[in-house]
Amino acid sequence: MEVFRHFILMICMPLLFLFLLPLVYSTLRDPVDHSTQMKKYIPDQTITYQSTESKISAQPSVDFDDRIKRSWSEGIDRLEVPVSNYLRFNYFETDQITQKMGDEEATSFNDTLLNSLISVRKTGDLVPIVLIDQSFNNAILVFQKNEGKGGFVGIFMSNEGTQKWKVNSIDKL
Repeated sequence: MEVFRHFILMICMPLLFLFLLPLVYSTLRDPVDHSTQMKKYIPDQTITYQSTESKISAQPSVDFDDRIKRSWSEGIDRLEVPVSNYLRFNYFETDQITQKMGDEEATSFNDTLLNSLISVRKTGDLVPIVLIDQSFNNAILVFQKNEGKGGFVGIFMSNEGTQKWKVNSIDKL
């Protein structure tokens, strides 16, 4: 039995060596085994999926738009300030205002506008309109409370020629 085991080892070892040598050599030469490496899947075309629900909610209701525009018009009429020299912006378009300002002034304007609005606005209040004079020194924020059924609020701000904006008053109109 010992002879048979010795015979197997003597014959199998060289054969095993002959078969394993190329494999060991290729691994040492190139450690990445390309036969098992998976190729990344890159789609030919990427399609953006948007659910029907989000498409519908992205389109504002005409009735809601009209209600906001009527509210803005009524709120502006209630102002006791001549607004003929004021530029008008939807609250969500205030980036058009800050683009005409330096970084420090734009930050101050946004912070003052947001903090003053947070202090008086509640859920259900309509979207404000922002009026800013052509010299970019005075701004008025007007909105209607309670989904267009309540009173109006006017937030009067100024920068008095400096880079810092401040709230002058918050008035019921």
